[in-house]
Amino acid sequence: MKPGTGFAMAVFFTVIINTLMLVSPFYMLQVYDRIMTSGSIDTLLLISAIVIFLLVIYGLAEVGRRRVFALSGKVLGDQVNSAIFAAAMLKSQGGKAPGGGELQRSTSQLATVQSFLMNGSISSLYDVPFTPVFLLILFLVHPLLGIVATAGGAVLVMIAIASELATSKKLEEIRQDEADANQLLAHTGQQSIAILSMGLTQQLNRIWSGRQSKVTDKHVELLARSGALMGLSRSLRQILQAAILGVGAWLAIGQEISPGAIVAGSIIMGRALAPIDQCIGQWKQLIGARAAARKLRDMLPDGEQAMEVKPNPRPQPQMDLIDIGIGIPGTDSLLFSKFRYSIEAGQRLAVIGESGVGKTALIQTLSGVWKPQEGTVKLGGLNVHQWHSDDRGQYFGYCPQNVQLTAGTVAENIARYRDCELEDVVAAAEEVGAHERIMRLPNGYQTLIGAGGYELSAGQQQLVGLARAVFGNPVCIMLDEPTANLDEPSVKGFLNWLTSPANKERIVISVTHDIRCLSGFTDILHIHKGKPHLLPAKEYFARRNAQLAKVAGR
Repeated sequence: MKPGTGFAMAVFFTVIINTLMLVSPFYMLQVYDRIMTSGSIDTLLLISAIVIFLLVIYGLAEVGRRRVFALSGKVLGDQVNSAIFAAAMLKSQGGKAPGGGELQRSTSQLATVQSFLMNGSISSLYDVPFTPVFLLILFLVHPLLGIVATAGGAVLVMIAIASELATSKKLEEIRQDEADANQLLAHTGQQSIAILSMGLTQQLNRIWSGRQSKVTDKHVELLARSGALMGLSRSLRQILQAAILGVGAWLAIGQEISPGAIVAGSIIMGRALAPIDQCIGQWKQLIGARAAARKLRDMLPDGEQAMEVKPNPRPQPQMDLIDIGIGIPGTDSLLFSKFRYSIEAGQRLAVIGESGVGKTALIQTLSGVWKPQEGTVKLGGLNVHQWHSDDRGQYFGYCPQNVQLTAGTVAENIARYRDCELEDVVAAAEEVGAHERIMRLPNGYQTLIGAGGYELSAGQQQLVGLARAVFGNPVCIMLDEPTANLDEPSVKGFLNWLTSPANKERIVISVTHDIRCLSGFTDILHIHKGKPHLLPAKEYFARRNAQLAKVAGR
């Protein structure tokens, strides 16, 4: 169902529902003004049968409208789920980790909007436009009845405005405080071993409990405000109900309206003001859904929510860095001087330097995750940062320093969740020397990892991450401290892979502090004091050995 179709159907059912709402008051008019005076049982039975038939249609229309709202919520989810996921991932290009936090907040906002649609809370907003229609009918019954109802409606609208002013800001504060408390809880859960080891449980528990208490206090304050306004609204409704009956009786005594019009006027006024009263009662949900919808709209890109992926042919193994300037996204300063360089098939570039000089930022930029501050990165003549990641990713391998695997089997992680033969997964693992380690796991390649699954050691995760990086024979492989968690045999295996024939048709770029690995690289990029120094590995080692000899000679 398309969004426009859902809206049209909801309006159609709303018109039927509100039109048939007039059945009961007109039935009262007929009973009190005609049937009671004529005493005709046949007329009573006929009119009653017609009323029952119309009210059955009313019930079916109500069911239909609720069904439309439920389907609209489902359609909304189907349309924006993938766009939310993609938008959360693209946050990484702004220098922010896309991880679960952003994604969880976005899905929570979507769930809020869906719930508002699917539980029928939105129906009162559809009914509000019919309030003037019912008030006009009251004016037709008698102008004084219309004036009483309109005055009451105006007061209810002012209460609704007061609800907006009194609760919207506080509700936003509560949401932010809840997000902070939940984020702290999620982070502590991820670092539970370190927290237990260092005895930080009580301290973090105190901080988290303080945040939760702050949220609870604000909830109490919010409920006090909204409860007072809700009580005022309901009290006013009862006063108006009594007033409309009293005014109606006074008019009936003066023979200006019939006795049946007293009851009919009371029912019509109740129907006229019910949507406003419901909006006040559901103000918290309404404000929450509005805020969530606004945040989702701001997060999703303009135009089509899902960008079409246009595949490019496999690029040639040549990467050109054209006057490239690297910096942290969101800042204007460069981490080190601009430089120009070309890397071809078979070259293996080691990036070295002190901590914080921008080595990780460099490979994140070269892999297309971060955009450069200046210059262009091309692989096989294609601009890496104008290339859709879903297509570009198959030609890149990437292994971060802290490997984070997703929930699933070891095989699924290595295969990047693509459909493939197990032989291809095994080949990738064998290439980096991970096969034997994986086969020692409880279920080998089918071992479940992640939440509720088998917990891999840091070294095992590193090997699986390396196998994932080489899966599919990528053109360019980016590694960030690939030996950080490996034992001595695994380091030797990594060196064997680095110089193996498999990399003759690839580009390998690796950040490393491991002096043992430098011998496996053909070129060295040394970032020192804000300047990149590019040297062939042989020349780098010659200079380094000369410096060491000079120091030793002293």
